[in-house]
Amino acid sequence: MMQAIVSRRGFIDGVVITGGEPTIYPDLVELVIAVKSLGFAVKLDTNGYNPDTLKMLLNRKIVDFIAMDIKTSWAKYKRVVGIG
Repeated sequence: MMQAIVSRRGFIDGVVITGGEPTIYPDLVELVIAVKSLGFAVKLDTNGYNPDTLKMLLNRKIVDFIAMDIKTSWAKYKRVVGIG
């Protein structure tokens, strides 16, 4: 996988880590570090399932962007996001 990323250097400047839920994988931090060490920006798509992992990634400043997809009904949305 890393070779595929390296071979696209100059064409891409960042990598998005997504999928089912990336924070459930124990090797996520090592993957992020490896991608960053190649000089690419890293975006993580998550549903927020593992807040401890997200906090650690943010505290270590090894992700450039996190997109969180919150799934709920409109009736429960304010409560889920903490504003109601």
